[in-house]
Amino acid sequence: MSEERTRLSAEESNGLGELMFLHPPETFALTAASVTALHAIAQNQNLLSGSGLDWGTGVGCLAIAACRIPSVSCVTGLEISAANVAMAQENARLNGVAEKIEFVEADSYQPTSTEHKNRMAVLHGKIDFLIANPPASEADDGFGYRRAIFRGACEFLRDGAVVFLSVSFQYGPDRVRDLCARFPQFSFGACWPLPHGCPSILHGLTCSLA
Repeated sequence: MSEERTRLSAEESNGLGELMFLHPPETFALTAASVTALHAIAQNQNLLSGSGLDWGTGVGCLAIAACRIPSVSCVTGLEISAANVAMAQENARLNGVAEKIEFVEADSYQPTSTEHKNRMAVLHGKIDFLIANPPASEADDGFGYRRAIFRGACEFLRDGAVVFLSVSFQYGPDRVRDLCARFPQFSFGACWPLPHGCPSILHGLTCSLA
């Protein structure tokens, strides 16, 4: 990993092939949490198929990894930074998945352009999975972004869709279960503890979305 690019071998990506992500200055640089979330996608790729959303995609790491899964048809990456969106598009081309992926400049689920608002409207109720590796929110309990993800997700997800959500191991599984309890549309699936403070990944099945 250099200051401006991260390369993962096919072995390091757990079978998703070699991956290269450019992240020049002023864009999101991959972290240990990013790579851990990518590994969770690879290790549990049997749970992912059809159309996906990547909330807070950064430079496209998780969306691109998901697009390497043969059963995944397309992914839309949502990102607030225009510089990150431009680099994510370049990374999708670099990794050979540009035809399966679209990146949208958006504040959470709200696109900044009318064109993309129309595009997102088409996705209502049609998303099979959602992936997200949000940062801890400030000035609250650290789960503000995660609650925002859950609040907005049901508009887009099919009944039974899968959610992969990164949660720092320091919070513990009880905090994750409490998060799900606040949003009864989601059921707690699993939380895998990982060493060295890397995040665990929650995957929950949505339910009762009618």
